[in-house]
Amino acid sequence: MRRTEIRVRAVALAILRDRSDAEDAAQEAYLRAFRRASGYRGEGPVGAWLCRIAVRAAHDALRRAGRQRRLLEVASPPGDPAEGAGSAEPEEDLRRRTEVESALRRLPGDEREALVLKEVAGMTYREISESCGVPLGTVQSRIHRARQRLAEALRPQK
Repeated sequence: MRRTEIRVRAVALAILRDRSDAEDAAQEAYLRAFRRASGYRGEGPVGAWLCRIAVRAAHDALRRAGRQRRLLEVASPPGDPAEGAGSAEPEEDLRRRTEVESALRRLPGDEREALVLKEVAGMTYREISESCGVPLGTVQSRIHRARQRLAEALRPQK
């Protein structure tokens, strides 16, 4: 748990956007993993298996709350150490973060989810493939298209 908890929480937080809900989902993911430990076949890294469980637990939490199923919405989780760390212009940082979040929300859900799992959770393409239940090539295509769309959306207008 110590080796994976940061990543599992980051995945849940990226989906739920609420620290308390993300903590609950991460805890639920570990409970599910414990109950189903005998079902782990060792076909991939334990961390990827736990992240898949966390994604499901977070989506279950969204459904239980009665909200529509939504996919990942942000470029990085709130409270990320990189957040607000660099610029002497907090207004510019906030403006840019708002632009990125807005551009991410406009991405198709499957592309947004793959990109955030890659960039926020730090998952490998193979781990994302296993987590989302899609072929590796599909994950690569989704991430490539998502990056292209983001670059276009964030390109300065002339």
